[in-house]
Amino acid sequence: MRLIASTLVTATDPSADGAGYYRSAYLEFRATIRAAPAADVRAGREPITKDPACGAQQLLALCDGLRLQSLLTPDTDVVDAFDRAAARMRRGWAGEYEQPKYWDIPLSCVR
Repeated sequence: MRLIASTLVTATDPSADGAGYYRSAYLEFRATIRAAPAADVRAGREPITKDPACGAQQLLALCDGLRLQSLLTPDTDVVDAFDRAAARMRRGWAGEYEQPKYWDIPLSCVR
């Protein structure tokens, strides 16, 4: 986990040695993760309402966040936490996406 975190830090600095390599490796990993939900939709394992690109983004956010937590907390079991959260997330993918209204802020509040 520390190796992954340090390489991702290096990838964020374009002037750092190896940044291009680490960035391209992460983008290749991301492409692999993005292909999996698309294949699952085509095979019927995920509902047609599922946007594969959004699913991949959510899975990566979950994975990256859990990896970071595991570096900072001694009680984070990445595999167990990912399994539980991904199972719940997948259930949510079965329905149509609806933009939540709680993010709408009246203009009178923005001053």
